[in-house]
Amino acid sequence: MNVKVYGIGITAGVLLAAVLQYPLQTYLPGTVVKELPQGGAPLAWALTAAGALLILVAGAVAARLSGAADRKGAAIAGTVAGLISALIAEIAVGGASAGVWGSREILAFGLNPTQDDLQFTKMLADAVISTLLWTYASIWIALLAGAGLGALGGYFAGNGGAPAKENPELIPTLSAVGILTSALALVVAFAVFPILANSVQKTFAEMGQAASLSSEALSAVPIVTTYLLLIFWQIFGWLAARRELSADMSAPQAITPASTIAMGAIPLLAAAVLLLIDYNVFAWWLVLCALLSLTFGALTMRIGFALRQKSKQLRLSPFDARASLLIGVLTAFVMIATAYISATAAALNMVMLDVTMIAALATHDAASAAVEAARVVGGVPGLVSANFATHRGILYAGVAVCALLIPFVIFFDWAARRVAARRISS
Repeated sequence: MNVKVYGIGITAGVLLAAVLQYPLQTYLPGTVVKELPQGGAPLAWALTAAGALLILVAGAVAARLSGAADRKGAAIAGTVAGLISALIAEIAVGGASAGVWGSREILAFGLNPTQDDLQFTKMLADAVISTLLWTYASIWIALLAGAGLGALGGYFAGNGGAPAKENPELIPTLSAVGILTSALALVVAFAVFPILANSVQKTFAEMGQAASLSSEALSAVPIVTTYLLLIFWQIFGWLAARRELSADMSAPQAITPASTIAMGAIPLLAAAVLLLIDYNVFAWWLVLCALLSLTFGALTMRIGFALRQKSKQLRLSPFDARASLLIGVLTAFVMIATAYISATAAALNMVMLDVTMIAALATHDAASAAVEAARVVGGVPGLVSANFATHRGILYAGVAVCALLIPFVIFFDWAARRVAARRISS
């Protein structure tokens, strides 16, 4: 796939974030918090439609420049560009706006005293559940819309462009990074969200009331999302390993037996850690995800051992600084996107919008609430603005990680090839 596809995805993502800034950062918060500027609905919907059209166009342009051999390849190129653009826009404005909408009841109530502990507890618990579910709903909408619209644009535009120079090490490297990052995120999600869900359930049980939304979803949605992300990267790693197994012996090695075995073993180790943390949490949905992950892990490990029998000597491709640069950029993107999808987005929304308001809401008289509210810089509008700025800071952090990672990746690639070349010559 031509490197231009990734560039188109990044460019479209920046443009998409700018187009969606008005509907998601101005109009939607204005419908929740009366102190914020009130936007116009027609313009907001028009810009949202323009954003969808932009993803279609990005998929079409990516397909025409991809160098793909057929419409299937064109659709894949469009999917990649659409996913990249949608994820950038989600991190920039989508995730924060979902948090505002999920916290709309508590934000509309404002930094005011509640009548009693019962009202305070129920309002806070409902806000936590709603914020988390709407955050993950926004993530899934971004993923499905980006992939679907990009694929449609690529398919109908058709293939085009000069055949791209193949980078056989790209998919195996990204798969390994994605598997490792997703597995770590899964362990964190498994350790945090079930405790949060149990706490919310206990709170409602003590109040003798039912939650407005299912508190069980507090653990199910984040863990399933992260597990599916892990399985997604496992599938790509398995396909890359199968391709290496069927490759000609004279072809350069794209993935080593050791890395293939590691890609299969990491999900197995992650499942073992989850059992050690709390095996009682394994509901049917988690068992199904675990079985899928374990299946692909076992298949990948099996191919890894087969590669050990096949690979009598290491076969190297020439060092390519541009290929290493691309791997460095996409590795940073995979790490940031995986961390954001798995837990960061929901955690930021809950902390910035819900937890910050606890001090004022927990008081039951106006004077005390006013004192606590004065400590919140900018009031509720300030919280909303700070939340958007914090989410956007994830993108800036991604750029910083990319800048730090690229020289390391290029040097490591060069040094590893030098060492391997000496081993072959000796």
